[in-house]
Amino acid sequence: MKKFIYMTVFILSFIFIGITGVKAANLDMKTVTLECIYSDGGLYTSEYDLSNSEDGKKYIINRSSYNLNGVSTDDSKSGASNLFLNSLSNNGQCHNKLYHLYVNTSNKIGVNYYKFGANFNSSDNNNLGLWTSNWGALGKVLFDVFKQSDINNINPFKLISERYITTNNTTVPNTIIYYVQENTDQVVSFNSYISLEIYDNVVLLRNGERVTRLGGDSSIFKGITRNSDQSLSGEVPDEIYINSPEPQAIANSSYSVSYKYNSGQTIYSFSKNKDSVHTKKYVLTDEPNSSDLKRSDELCESVLKNTSPLLKGLIKWIQILVPVLLIVLTALDIGKIVISGNIDEELPKRKRIIVLRFVVVIVFFFLPVIVRLMTSWLIDSGMGDTNNIKYVDCLFK
Repeated sequence: MKKFIYMTVFILSFIFIGITGVKAANLDMKTVTLECIYSDGGLYTSEYDLSNSEDGKKYIINRSSYNLNGVSTDDSKSGASNLFLNSLSNNGQCHNKLYHLYVNTSNKIGVNYYKFGANFNSSDNNNLGLWTSNWGALGKVLFDVFKQSDINNINPFKLISERYITTNNTTVPNTIIYYVQENTDQVVSFNSYISLEIYDNVVLLRNGERVTRLGGDSSIFKGITRNSDQSLSGEVPDEIYINSPEPQAIANSSYSVSYKYNSGQTIYSFSKNKDSVHTKKYVLTDEPNSSDLKRSDELCESVLKNTSPLLKGLIKWIQILVPVLLIVLTALDIGKIVISGNIDEELPKRKRIIVLRFVVVIVFFFLPVIVRLMTSWLIDSGMGDTNNIKYVDCLFK
């Protein structure tokens, strides 16, 4: 009888643990903001609105101008209202194309209509409600007659970039895998870490502040779990190569900054072998130190995204010119001492300034390391309001 009771308890406990303890982690798009940049120079975001009770209107879509290289920032229709005819998200992804229709209404108040993924068609009549108004940019369309041929002449804008903006409420993944890129090309270098956040329905790649879906055959990661000793189960690639979908800042002669993206690289993807697209090698590693995990380039990418390229260039030249200048001045001083012929008397006089110059040269050479250590120490110390302290070593990359 006791054996029967113990067996029953064991089975019920096993079932209970199986039901409550093992949960499938699907990334819930309600917990992230989808960001899409299109070739029209617009940055579009889709965010779930918890305050709205209407199921069909729970995702708020917004548009803002983005300094995309080669696209004019002068928008003559910027004063018009923006209306979106469908969802920005296509099963958690940005649509590959965007269609834009500008209508100048009879009361001279323009309306920008945006449709993602598909061109305007006759079924949009009721949604637009303005087919009988002055067609503005379409020009030749009759006020009361729908002409599909004119609608087809609206050229689509292609998707340039896609990323996820996560928060503390974002779903926790099943497993996180870490890879490191060891920078050995410079005397002073920082290791760069990326993480793969594995969900049942998607794999995300996090590189600093940038998070995107992982392209390529990401299914090989979906079955990966961690054992009780934190080792990984399954066949995890020891090394991978990733692409570069990050924005590249371009400063022009007018001291303004615009951004360009590598063609076709809208999200992160990987390959087991190096190719023309996947050039950055990362090696499988254990979980990094907390100081490395929480480092970010927020200062350069968000706070000073327009001025950071100029600051980077200025700092780069200062790091080169100041040491060179000090070395030249020191060489001139030594030359004067030698020419004077009175080395024993002149050298002690110049010794202090020569030593000071060499100290300054060494400080400038190791400035990135010094800045990194100081910033990390301030943030880790917890003294005062450290939430506003940003990592500034991104300016030295």
